[in-house]
Amino acid sequence: SEYVNEPKIVPFPESTIVTKVSAGQYHSVALVNVTRNCNKTDTTIFGWGNSQFLGKVRSTKRCKINPQEILSVTDKIRAMEEPDGPQRDKKKNIQLSALSAGGFHTLALTKCGLVLAWGSGTYGQLGNGHTWDLTRHTMIVTQLRNVVQISAGLRHSLAIVQKPGESQRKLFGWGYNCNGELGLGSGDSDIRLQPYHITTIKGNCTSTAAGYRHSICIMSGEQ
Repeated sequence: SEYVNEPKIVPFPESTIVTKVSAGQYHSVALVNVTRNCNKTDTTIFGWGNSQFLGKVRSTKRCKINPQEILSVTDKIRAMEEPDGPQRDKKKNIQLSALSAGGFHTLALTKCGLVLAWGSGTYGQLGNGHTWDLTRHTMIVTQLRNVVQISAGLRHSLAIVQKPGESQRKLFGWGYNCNGELGLGSGDSDIRLQPYHITTIKGNCTSTAAGYRHSICIMSGEQ
């Protein structure tokens, strides 16, 4: 690896179109439209950089210089598309709409409002109720629905939820909180292993961003 002192083009395969990117502490990710051999186009995520918490990829090298398809994300999307319930003959269409790279973890958002998470879970930043790492698999943050925005910080995560038919947007946070990242109020610096509604802010949360050890959001309405 080496320092790059001027912008360079990141070499993606010819069969891909990059639509969004996000930079973490030691890794980068991109939302990519991929044209498969059968001429079908999928939306998935490519990553590069430190591979310790990047997810399952084909290359075995620790540092991924070129973007690699994160196969654990692709596998999860395909599993989510499998038919179930009364319409077992109809395959679902799950599409990714956003992504956010944190310190050592990554979040992705589907168009139907579900959040995917993988990477380091040491401080509960994956939102699965545990402190396990997910280096070869991708999980759904099951306690969240109707999510419209996500942001991954160094060791914490944020999401904005807007239920159908409602104008109110609520902010949820989980993960590391020893510096007050989750904004839970004076005296509460405990980590949260699952998404927690942040009630210390009033009004409508229209946008949010998780930083290194802090968080910010844009509010509308009465404060």
